[in-house]
Amino acid sequence: MARRSAKVSRTIVPGPFGEPRAAALLQLDDGDTRGWGEASPLESYAPDSLDEAEGDLRDWAASWERSEGFSRLTDLAPSARCAIDTALLDLDARKASKPIHTRLAEYLPPGRPPSPVPVCALVTPRGVDRPGVGPAIEDVLAETGRLVAEGFHAVKFKVGTGPAFEEHLDLLSRVRKSFPDLEIRLDANGMWSGDTARRHLADLAESVRPDLVEQPVGTTELLSFRFAATPIAADESLRLGGSLPALAEPGACQAVVLKPMILGGIRPSAVLAAESHALGLGAIVSHTFGGPISHAAACELALAVAAAAPTDDVFAAGHGEFICRPDRNRSCGRRGPRRGGVVVSHLSVRSAALEAPDQPALIFGEQTWTWAAVANEVEAELARLADQMGGHAGGPPRIAFEATPEPGTVFFILALLEAGATVVPIRHGLTDGERQRQLDIVQSEAMPLDPSLGEIRPVGAKESIRVDARIIAASSRDLEGHVILCGFGRTG
Repeated sequence: MARRSAKVSRTIVPGPFGEPRAAALLQLDDGDTRGWGEASPLESYAPDSLDEAEGDLRDWAASWERSEGFSRLTDLAPSARCAIDTALLDLDARKASKPIHTRLAEYLPPGRPPSPVPVCALVTPRGVDRPGVGPAIEDVLAETGRLVAEGFHAVKFKVGTGPAFEEHLDLLSRVRKSFPDLEIRLDANGMWSGDTARRHLADLAESVRPDLVEQPVGTTELLSFRFAATPIAADESLRLGGSLPALAEPGACQAVVLKPMILGGIRPSAVLAAESHALGLGAIVSHTFGGPISHAAACELALAVAAAAPTDDVFAAGHGEFICRPDRNRSCGRRGPRRGGVVVSHLSVRSAALEAPDQPALIFGEQTWTWAAVANEVEAELARLADQMGGHAGGPPRIAFEATPEPGTVFFILALLEAGATVVPIRHGLTDGERQRQLDIVQSEAMPLDPSLGEIRPVGAKESIRVDARIIAASSRDLEGHVILCGFGRTG
């Protein structure tokens, strides 16, 4: 019988404004199968810290390796529970050659077959990198127009912080006039209260007509807050146990926001989605600006929740968010696949190709790749990885690189993930000090001298290694456990 092993390591994920921050990865190996989980609690928002999560993960991993029970799982940090939940589901799904959303369906009412879930974007104009800074209206309109041109049907704005409310209202009114058919979502992050919140919501309903406003008032206050003119979603209030019945009362909320990193995993989030739908509430699958593993897990959850929603009234909201809500007093319609607005994510490309070979997986410009086509490209990349530099002395280095956003780069990164490497984003345009900070966290052993030439060298070494611009030459077997850094534009 193959021995089980578990590994906890540090990685880097982007924060809300693109800044690098540390996170913890959980790697579970059971025989020939590997599962991944991520703990990336967002500082000042999450109820736990990374140090707490990492400590809990190490304790749990040691117990799991010995095949012992872990009686106090519910006492662990929420983000640690999320990482464990994702890794175990990933492991189970890979053994069965099935995507995770098929496992999540067991926690939801029977529904339709999974289909692409459209997404919409958080509007973050260039130059606005910190809270409290108000973007110029022209920049917001330009950014919104770019997103609409890419195929997004809905956008989200933060309105609880930054400029005064009057400035937010003026800006959003301009957006509404420029894009009359666009679905606009707002998030106040609980920063308003009482009559002030009602005045703001009334003003927004009149001039902006938002599709939804998240958490207009504080965590506890929302339980008794009533406002019928604008649909409201509960976010932070879900942390209060037993809050769903109050949130579902007439005049209260129309939806809940499910963030697995806060709620302790994608299985608990699926259960909460089922309970919400039973009460007539919508379920929005969201995230806390984590890395690729937590995003992929959220996508799997969104596919499962959308398929189990009581009606076909399914659309997406916010940066990486997905709403699946029953038929209330408003109809938002069914959106089909659109360029720039489709997320169908699997933690295993191979299992996705087996389950839905003809389903669209990647849309780039006017070209679409099915899962079968993506799997073929990934297999070709894996072959190239195995053929090159397999005999490099000392084994392959850990390599950080920046790459242009192109389909080939996507296939390459998916191949790295299939090979067992860890892919961590690094932003373009960082200063030497900022880039070094990312390298220090991940302890990468190499950096590119010139990404266009594909030239790399070990950090601190004089000798360079020349490789194809997209290919890091190493065997897929030797890549296991190594960290690859890559970057696409300002968002990673």
